[in-house]
Amino acid sequence: MHSHGLFLIAAGAALSASLLAGCGGGGGFADAAVDEPPPADGTVSLQWTVKDAQGNTVPCSDINAQAVTLTLRNTGAQGGSTEVFGCSSTNGQSPGYAPGTYRIDFELTGAVGTLSTAPQQMIVIKSGQNTALTPIDFVVDPTGGIATNLQVAGGVANCGTTPAADIGSVTITLDKPSDSTCAKLGTGGNVVFALSASASSGGAPAGTYTVNCAAPATLGCVNADQQFTVSGVKSGSYQFHVRAKKNGSTPGDGDCYFNDDAITVPAAGMTRTQTLNLSFGDNVAGC
Repeated sequence: MHSHGLFLIAAGAALSASLLAGCGGGGGFADAAVDEPPPADGTVSLQWTVKDAQGNTVPCSDINAQAVTLTLRNTGAQGGSTEVFGCSSTNGQSPGYAPGTYRIDFELTGAVGTLSTAPQQMIVIKSGQNTALTPIDFVVDPTGGIATNLQVAGGVANCGTTPAADIGSVTITLDKPSDSTCAKLGTGGNVVFALSASASSGGAPAGTYTVNCAAPATLGCVNADQQFTVSGVKSGSYQFHVRAKKNGSTPGDGDCYFNDDAITVPAAGMTRTQTLNLSFGDNVAGC
């Protein structure tokens, strides 16, 4: 019995040593598996040009273009993201995006909204790499239109009714303060407004009015419901100069009504509608 007990004790000790050896040199439990880090993000870059229909480069400032927007949608995930670059920079690079296949849409915008778009591109963003997109051209009509009417301040009728401002003649010029030139059409010709007829009495007849800054033509009284319209004007910032004399004025009399409002002509064939409010010239001879 005694020798048998010694055998059991020895066998137990050997088994314990074997188990400890299987757990590693230091004993304890085996190390847990370490999670692999996600792949590094990648980026995209783009170059763009703004052109007219004839292929001529158009500066962003000429058409009041402000931003190029990229909308990126990962085909393997929901939702999307946008990247916005200044139009005049002509290129940009995104921050990091998770690797994958993306659909990308492009839009050129200005103060009045969307000016142009470009075809969608499908690209693969790779881990740790920049993917250069195909360079794009935004094609924009660099001209727009104007629709304006004249209104004496205070709601008084311009002409033909009582009480009325009793305007006798009107002259209009439109210049570009940036280079001190008279407004021109996209083709380089003079701006010619079409004047609509009036539903009230006393208004000038429907017809046309050619803008000549050096020697402005004279119209009769123009009612508030008469609209001056023109299309094809080069996009940009302009300033009206409207002058009106009282009915029955003499050559020595001054202008009784005036307006010097600024107007921004949009691009992409869009029209800017604006009322020109005529202020009264106090202490002016003949007024």
